[in-house]
Amino acid sequence: MLKHIINVSRHLKIHSQITSHTPFYSTSLNPPPKSNIILEFLTNSLSLSQEEANFITTQLGPLKSTQNPTSVTNFLKRSGFDDAQIRKIVAGYPKILTTKVEENLEPKLRVLMDLGLSPGELVIFMTDRSRLLRRGLGSVLVPLLDTMRGVLGNNADVIKALKGLVSRGLPQRGIVKENVEMLRACGVSEENIKKLMVWNLQCLCLKKSWLKGVVNKVKDRLGLCGDSRMFWVGIKTLGSMTDKTLESKFKVFRSYGWDDEDILKLARRNPFTLMTSEGKLRTGLDYFMKEQGYHPGTLAGTPMLLMLSLDKRIRPRIAVLKLLKDKKLVKESVSLISVLCRTESEFLRSYIERHKDRIPELYEVYMKNVNAASETTG
Repeated sequence: MLKHIINVSRHLKIHSQITSHTPFYSTSLNPPPKSNIILEFLTNSLSLSQEEANFITTQLGPLKSTQNPTSVTNFLKRSGFDDAQIRKIVAGYPKILTTKVEENLEPKLRVLMDLGLSPGELVIFMTDRSRLLRRGLGSVLVPLLDTMRGVLGNNADVIKALKGLVSRGLPQRGIVKENVEMLRACGVSEENIKKLMVWNLQCLCLKKSWLKGVVNKVKDRLGLCGDSRMFWVGIKTLGSMTDKTLESKFKVFRSYGWDDEDILKLARRNPFTLMTSEGKLRTGLDYFMKEQGYHPGTLAGTPMLLMLSLDKRIRPRIAVLKLLKDKKLVKESVSLISVLCRTESEFLRSYIERHKDRIPELYEVYMKNVNAASETTG
């Protein structure tokens, strides 16, 4: 009897060893096939490439069926999105396929439509900003829109501001409201806050400590006060560059004999000038100071000159001006600065169309110079 028990025990032990090892070999040599229903849905229903579909499935995690993805895509189609737009949305925000339509997706789109977006505009708007749907409706989107309406006063500007929002600047809960309150506490005018919100909403979506540091830098380094009409431009400018880059731009001006007072005069008039590349700054300074004989004070008073293209705008307009002076059609004393700072339509009307009867080839000469510059740089 004991011998029989020992034999049975030995048999069970051997069987246990075999069965315990079998899954290991089976798994490593012949893994069970994974469910590919989501992969097939992405490639067949959405016509995504295999590579795109593989990436999206890794973002989605395990899904047992295509019921919800199908519900989402059908809703988007009913809302006016075409196949190409749906592919772009899913590629940019894969987890939209796991969103509950009636509980989550539909209410969010309805809130955006309440801003005044038509169905067609909503489609275009959301195709490039689908990640906005990642934020909670009651916790982020509605409070954000309420804050923006409170500052801007109308839905049209709210829409304009939202169009400038990119995925890396998506707002966290309450951050825009906190930043607006901080700007007010720092003495920044309502007009500057409005401009900043419309033209650089992303800036208001970043950490309050960072934004406050930029505000202080604009005051300390540029000497701008919170009610200056250029204060929001200073925030946008200094918020996009490091202290090292800013100092490097200052050094460019100093190398041409500018003192800090002239540099700050230029920066206060238009901080955007500091965003011009060092190469372009040097090109402009060479031309205006060495060829035209302008002094730092003159250029500091008209910073726009250093942001203009030498070959596409400055030289073609100067060629027209020279021809007009040679023909005695404009006074010798006409200001070069006024000619260069006019908008394209104003320049064409004042210096081309007005004199086309006397010089029919004037427009052709002008466009030939402009196009030659475009071909050279293109």
